[in-house]
Amino acid sequence: MVQGAEHSMTPTIPCSGTQEGSTTGVRMNRCLVEMAMHRRLIIAVLFLCHCGVLSALFTVKAGKSHYTAEYGGKVNMECHFQVGKGTKADDVEVYWEYIAAEGGRKEVIKLIRGTENLSAQHEDYRGRVRILKEELHKGHAVLQISNVELTDSGRYICIISAQGSDYKSMGLTVQAHYKEINIRVTDIMASSGDIVKQIECQSIGYPEAEVTWVHGEKNLSSLVNTSYTVTAAKLFNVTSVVRVSSISNNTFTCMFWNEALQEATVLTFTIPVSGKSQSTNKRSFQLSLTAIAVAAALCIFVCVYIKKHDLENT
Repeated sequence: MVQGAEHSMTPTIPCSGTQEGSTTGVRMNRCLVEMAMHRRLIIAVLFLCHCGVLSALFTVKAGKSHYTAEYGGKVNMECHFQVGKGTKADDVEVYWEYIAAEGGRKEVIKLIRGTENLSAQHEDYRGRVRILKEELHKGHAVLQISNVELTDSGRYICIISAQGSDYKSMGLTVQAHYKEINIRVTDIMASSGDIVKQIECQSIGYPEAEVTWVHGEKNLSSLVNTSYTVTAAKLFNVTSVVRVSSISNNTFTCMFWNEALQEATVLTFTIPVSGKSQSTNKRSFQLSLTAIAVAAALCIFVCVYIKKHDLENT
């Protein structure tokens, strides 16, 4: 009876290790142990299969593994998911989080039942982010960040819950180009007592740029003094200075090289004439105008005098 009961309970799971000559009690205990193990295994497999089916039915994909944004600009990062017939924004819950390099997290924004919930939003993203609700019914969970800052760089994770739940992560790199180069030229007195020209090139970007100077065909790198300060926005304010005593060619070129972006910003310019020359030219121009005015007045006077004299003779 016991053996028959075992056979009816586990028709597809034979008891292994039974040999002729073994007692009935030993075989029974061994089979009971194996059946218990098989039951636990079957339950675990069914659970995993159940989870696998849910995962297969609902998956999230990142639009791109990595995004690039311009400092001060706008960027859209996307996660895509399956939508069923009649799926509405109210049916989808979306969570966006920032994952710091040291492992900490910041809540960027979350959307629950069609409404943005900002109760736990990190202050770094306040007033700068939103989820494009009009894209949800298409299966697109789009995070839009405006007025992008350097500190926005890093890893992001989107978690979506609809017919199931899944998540994906992606990276963001913020670039800050050295867009505009400003120049300044001044005459200063050197330690030798000679007057030399100090020429400055200045620009703001990220990360720190390497500055190269060229005067004609001559590289002035050995004469250059470059320094920087960091702005409140974590940008590099780079100033490069060169001093020259004598100039046969007054055309200069300064180049800001951004190694991270493999990008060069170049400005070629001609320095203005010295202040002394400008004063001399201005004075000469004023004297010329005065002479012309005097000559014109003299001509008018002579013409009037001659006409008056002719009338008196008549």
